[in-house]
Order: sequence, then C-alpha cells, then structure tokens
Amino acid sequence: MEAEATTNENIEYEIFTKEIYESLFRADGIENIDIQHNIKLAGRSGCMHQIDVYWEFKLAGETHRVALECKNYNKEVSIAKVRDFFGVLYDVGNIKGIFVSKKGFQSGVKLFADYYAISLKEVRFPEEEDWKGRLKTLHLNIHIMPRKIKGIYIEPDIDWLIENKMIDSINDKEKITFPKNQLNSEVFVYNEGGSKIHSIIELQEKLPHEYKEGKDLQHAFSFDNAYVESDLGRIKIKFVGFVYDIENVSSELILEAEETVKAIIKDVKSGEIQFVNTDGSVR
Repeated sequence: MEAEATTNENIEYEIFTKEIYESLFRADGIENIDIQHNIKLAGRSGCMHQIDVYWEFKLAGETHRVALECKNYNKEVSIAKVRDFFGVLYDVGNIKGIFVSKKGFQSGVKLFADYYAISLKEVRFPEEEDWKGRLKTLHLNIHIMPRKIKGIYIEPDIDWLIENKMIDSINDKEKITFPKNQLNSEVFVYNEGGSKIHSIIELQEKLPHEYKEGKDLQHAFSFDNAYVESDLGRIKIKFVGFVYDIENVSSELILEAEETVKAIIKDVKSGEIQFVNTDGSVR
C-alpha cells in the first residue's frame, strides 16, 4: 500500500507540479495556456471528477484537454491508482492523461499506461543517479586584471587662462585647483558649446590595457577644445592624464548545479529527464 502524504503535502505537491509544467510551457515559448489546479470535470456518467492539474488549448482548430493526477507518495504508485485514473479519463472522454509521481511506479503500471496512452512522469528533486553524464559541479578559475587608478592630473591651457584673465601669468598656475572627487563619474569634460563629451570614469575605461601586470603606468588624453570645472570656474584644458597600475587578481568560483535546480521531470517510458531551474529555465 502506498504511503500517502498529508492533505497539505498533497496540495503542495500538486501546486509544485503545476508550476513545473508552467515552466515547461514558458521554455517552449507558450504563454497563453491557463493551467488550473484542483478543478471539477463532469463525466459522461453524470459524475463529477476532481482533477489535480488541468489545462486545455486549441491547435489546428482542435481543442486538446489534459488532466494530471499527482501522487505525493513515498513509495511507488500501484497499478490500482492508475486504473482509477483511467476510469476518470474514460468517463470524462476526449482528454489526455498524465500521471505524476515523486517515487515512480510499481511493476505492470508502465504496460497498462502504455496501452491506454497515459503518460507517466516523475516530478521531484534530482537524485544522484540523475546527474550521471551531466555536469553537476563547475570549477572556474577566474583571472581578472583591473586598472587601479593612483592619480589623475589635468593640464590647463595656460594661454587661454591668461587671455581670459583668469590668471595673470604662468606663475599663477598653482591657483588652479580641481574638485577632490575627480574619480567620481560626475566629473565631466565639456566641449566649447557646453555639452558633455566624456566623464572621468569613461576615460579610465579607455586607458591602454595589454593584459599584463604593470606599475605606475601613465597615459594622457589630449583635447583641442575641451573644458572642465575648476575652483576658478569652467576652464580650457590640454589633456587629462592618469597614473595607474594593472593588477593580476585570481579567484576560484565553484558552481553547484543542484543549487539552481528546482526539480526534474522524468518521462518513465523514454527515461528522458528535463531539469527545471529555479529561474524557470529548462534544460
């Protein structure tokens, strides 16, 4: 005799199965199918039958109806349960049946279900044998070589500053100071019309990078007609320069596939297994 779960556990398993099939449909690009849980269908006998999970759709002018029977047993489902489900399908008529179990099916069930075109599925969390021939753990050795900015220098256009009476002579160059937050992306280089053409962060991303370690590297971006904000106001500059290191940073990333798997759905007849991930994707 099958070991049945509590009512709440059965309902949870039915809803869980509904969610798995919703993921399968989405993965196939089908969005407009309404999958219902715990509905009643009238049989030709006049009896009402409870259906755990149900959906219907139209294809080529024909309506297709599917009923799922879900059993959250801790043992294999017996042929008696599948015969009962067949009785429901026969009475309702014109409906496809899928019997879903967590622990599989007893001997003889497959033969009976095969003859009456009832699909048998296992929906459950993957077991160790399900991973055979599949990648379960992925080790990634990651090497990144980021730029470490050590300094930024901005060369003002002294002639322009004198001409515009912002300083009196080249000796006044030390009067020119820039915001302390030069590493902030809100510091911009402007064109003559006042439009932003670069941020300091954008220039950093364009620094030469030969993917080898280096210390105290220097690079300058020259401009013909560019301006930045200073403590004297917006001034014309000749270039923005950077001093930087390129570092080699290594780390190991271990990805456990089973941590991202919500469930598997296994076709009992073919043995085919589909992995349904927590993000709804299917593989």
